[in-house]
Amino acid sequence: MCNSASLILTKDGCFHDPDGDSHQRIIEIHHLNADGARGPNVVPVEIVPPEGNYSLPLELWVFKTDCSGEILPDWYTNDLVAAESRARVGLLAWAADHVKSVGEQVVKEGQTRIALGVCQQTINGGRGAACDNSTQTINWGHGYAFDNAAQTINGGWGVAHNNATQTINEGYGSAFDNATQTINGGWSHAFDTATVTDNR
Repeated sequence: MCNSASLILTKDGCFHDPDGDSHQRIIEIHHLNADGARGPNVVPVEIVPPEGNYSLPLELWVFKTDCSGEILPDWYTNDLVAAESRARVGLLAWAADHVKSVGEQVVKEGQTRIALGVCQQTINGGRGAACDNSTQTINWGHGYAFDNAAQTINGGWGVAHNNATQTINEGYGSAFDNATQTINGGWSHAFDTATVTDNR
């Protein structure tokens, strides 16, 4: 599975999907010719936050090539610094489409979104991450809550980390670190020093 942020590098450009993070979809929507007569024309890369902490500043996110054992083009291997620099410029465009820090954010099927600050995120399919003091409601899809975010699971699957609060009404939830989990229905697991209240 591709991780946020997923990008495709070409010799002269960097591309992303304004909705999701599939390398194959990025190639398709931008009509890129992935394979040339002399080898690959594209390189799938990711720039991801350490330990999945999406609240970290973008400049702390880690750049990596997302292919193993594949032949890489000379323009990439001969100048990795330039390739990473191009990808980091692309990361800013990716963040403009995927990250929101105020207001409301709806995550639909096939989308990946990140809520920071005090954003209110509703997941109706797709994958979302809520950080800082944002709130996240999962009706269907996958959600991750970090920091002091509040997560409510009405369906789908959610994971709470750090000091996040998680309320499970239906669906599946896991709580880690110092998260607080309240179970009104559904299925749950708690790990580390997470606090659990089971109202079933």
